[in-house]
Amino acid sequence: MTGLTFILLAVVTLPTFTKQEVIQAAVSQKLVELETQAKHARRERMEVTVADIHAVLELSPERLRMLKLGMNGAIEAAAEKLRPNQLRNLEQRLTDVTPETIDTVLKNYRSGYTLNNPEESAEWRSVLARVLTKEELERWQAAVDERRRYRQQAIAEVLALEAEARVGLSTEQLSQLRPHLEKAVADFLPDLSSMYSDDNDRSIYTEYVPVLLMGIEETTVKRIVTDPEQQKKWEAAPGQYRSNWDWIKRNHESRLKREAKGL
Repeated sequence: MTGLTFILLAVVTLPTFTKQEVIQAAVSQKLVELETQAKHARRERMEVTVADIHAVLELSPERLRMLKLGMNGAIEAAAEKLRPNQLRNLEQRLTDVTPETIDTVLKNYRSGYTLNNPEESAEWRSVLARVLTKEELERWQAAVDERRRYRQQAIAEVLALEAEARVGLSTEQLSQLRPHLEKAVADFLPDLSSMYSDDNDRSIYTEYVPVLLMGIEETTVKRIVTDPEQQKKWEAAPGQYRSNWDWIKRNHESRLKREAKGL
């Protein structure tokens, strides 16, 4: 058999693919791409957390390796939960697609789903419980809580300055409001942050911060801000982000219910 004959026979026996198989192959490739991107973004964030745990607790190389392996497992578990939603969403978008248009459609596709935060998952909590001792977990949690308190107090102070400038509060009024400002930040910052990020209260978009003024009970505000002109300015203080408040409250209530169930 000549080389040319062999080549011709090889071409003749190449498998042919149906239109549906071509589309399915393209969709599978897109799903892998989306999942890879989502896992990469989560891994970058979790690597910071793991490095921080190591900095606080000074883990041995072996225990650090175990923590990193557990991190990867938590990320994979989160990806498995995301996969069916991604596939279902893609299938809904591709009802009229053809092999000729599939590449263009997938190129312009934007997923509405993101990987759940593995740091909040049962898998990651289980890893921490296996790798760290109870005393180490307490030390780590104490460090996290201290940073959170510092962050909340700093943002509350920014909010106090915003309120003073926008409303024209006296020193006495500001003194009375400050503990309520701190409570509003502590209560609603995670819900505000999740409006534009899924990184809980570690992400801060300062432009939105004045909307947290609405986290103070109206009766409390009226008791402290008694001047009618000041009250008008207080109402206007949250600015264009006032419209986001209902969404923040719903998210807040939903989050509290999940936390009550240990989710």
